[in-house]
Amino acid sequence: MSDDVLEKATVELRATINAAHARFVVQVAELERRDIPALVHGLTMAAWLRHHCRMDTSEASGTAKTGRALVHMPTVIAEAVEGKVPYRSIQLLAQARDRNPQAFVHHEPVFADVATYLTPGDLCKGVSHWEQQVHYQQALKDVHHVDRLRSLHLAQTYQGIGEIRGTLNPELFHTITTAINAHTDPTFLDPSDRRTPTQRRADALGDICQFFLENGNRASSVAYENRDVADSVSCDSRHDTIKTSGGEKPHITVTIAHDLLT
Repeated sequence: MSDDVLEKATVELRATINAAHARFVVQVAELERRDIPALVHGLTMAAWLRHHCRMDTSEASGTAKTGRALVHMPTVIAEAVEGKVPYRSIQLLAQARDRNPQAFVHHEPVFADVATYLTPGDLCKGVSHWEQQVHYQQALKDVHHVDRLRSLHLAQTYQGIGEIRGTLNPELFHTITTAINAHTDPTFLDPSDRRTPTQRRADALGDICQFFLENGNRASSVAYENRDVADSVSCDSRHDTIKTSGGEKPHITVTIAHDLLT
């Protein structure tokens, strides 16, 4: 089998799996509609799945719920049985429909379309934004609730070893992970670097904090003063590097006037 044929066959197999999973859930919904598990076996749909399909409790319950929701999502079904929608995305849409049945009807064609090319993670973000618009006031309360949960605990343990534990709101978590991931990208590291991924992340956090301590005045002015970005971040090109535990990393300084950002 050539490389091209193998690649094509793998993609097609994935689509076949997606289609089979979708058809399975559709048939589960039909079994329940005909009440076969109860009439023939005296079982609920979830119990039937546990007994005949060797599912655990959570998987069986989730499959039954997804099947019930799919009955009301004909456009999603049409795409799913063609193998165009991953099963995780089907579950996300089914859950969104259960939470907002009336609003979902008007947007189902759009969701069915975007589910064919978005990853489940991106689709989840899209559904979340949509639900915020559907229930704006409640979403606002949820955001405030999540924001109040943010915390960070620093503890020194045996022999000065430190432990960090915390809870971050989505924005803070995204900011921190973006910075750390950029700092630990293997593309910019020495090929001979033998640190584990967790060690790299720990070192990256230390490097970022050290950079702030060494450049505190400039960093503070960027964060808190209302002045041109050009005044805040400009620096001599001769020192246009960031020192890290993996060596100096080249970077580009982009100077933008504050007015252009507002």
